[in-house]
Amino acid sequence: MCKEVVLQDITENYDAFLFDAYGVFWDGAKFISGAREIMQKLVAAGKPVFVVSNGTLLASAAEASYAKKGLLKDVHYTKMITSGEVLHESLINSNISFAKNHSPRKYYVLGMPAAYLFEGSSYQETDNPALADFVYFSVPRVKSEDLSSFPDEIFYDANGKGWWDCATLAPFEQELKALLPLPALNANPDLAASEKDMQTGELHFVIRQGSLAEAYRQMGGEVLEFGKPHANIFDYACRFLTDIPRKKILMVGDTVRTDIKGALGNGLSAALCVNNGITLAELQKGANLTDICRKENISVADVVLLNAFVRG
Repeated sequence: MCKEVVLQDITENYDAFLFDAYGVFWDGAKFISGAREIMQKLVAAGKPVFVVSNGTLLASAAEASYAKKGLLKDVHYTKMITSGEVLHESLINSNISFAKNHSPRKYYVLGMPAAYLFEGSSYQETDNPALADFVYFSVPRVKSEDLSSFPDEIFYDANGKGWWDCATLAPFEQELKALLPLPALNANPDLAASEKDMQTGELHFVIRQGSLAEAYRQMGGEVLEFGKPHANIFDYACRFLTDIPRKKILMVGDTVRTDIKGALGNGLSAALCVNNGITLAELQKGANLTDICRKENISVADVVLLNAFVRG
């Protein structure tokens, strides 16, 4: 097993930093200890610090959201990159192509409304799957009026505005099957996220679009994804870091499947947070870190293991 280190002690080894958001500096309710402090020090030292998130908000909206929480552009980070932003660029440029449909035009949304991602593009939304060329997997939440259809499921108040998160795929399985054989588009490969229940204030792991995508693939559906671990988001980030060798760019993440696999697979260095986020939750359930990495064809020896951001 590799030795666990503190990020503060290794920053001189890298020229740029990419930070995942949920599970790295934000736990769904508050900032993780030391995260903002180290990010601010890196920015003050003149190093590029990017937030690279699988969130589907556009970058400007994500910046505004985090500013309200206390994470400020040009203070704690220098650029916000979201998978939603990367997808939006492809939509604007009409670059969406599926194996059996190279020029799709109409889409159906599964989950919360997501019209903002398609604004300014040539793609048109339809509420009839039979008329759609593809389905877009949005945030998988259930409306208040539909909760009674799933009496055995446990739901969490997502936003206090009539949308509810769920810890399982059960409320979406039948609709997923009904959508076959439409190809699907997904801008958040994360399987789950830690979110706060607006009624109780408690944190819970709830499913995200990656879970829909994985289930759809197992059903035989085609899924085109944007975001970590895929090259599109790392190539997008590296456009702004052309003078820095990829190995001198450190991706700091909490998830082996997306953050670490994506970074290493695209030539970057990778640091895994082992005391917070998804990996901590897996370890607490009895998983072994070597096995977690092996499942993604990664050697633990290639990963920097972070037990904290700063000393003390």
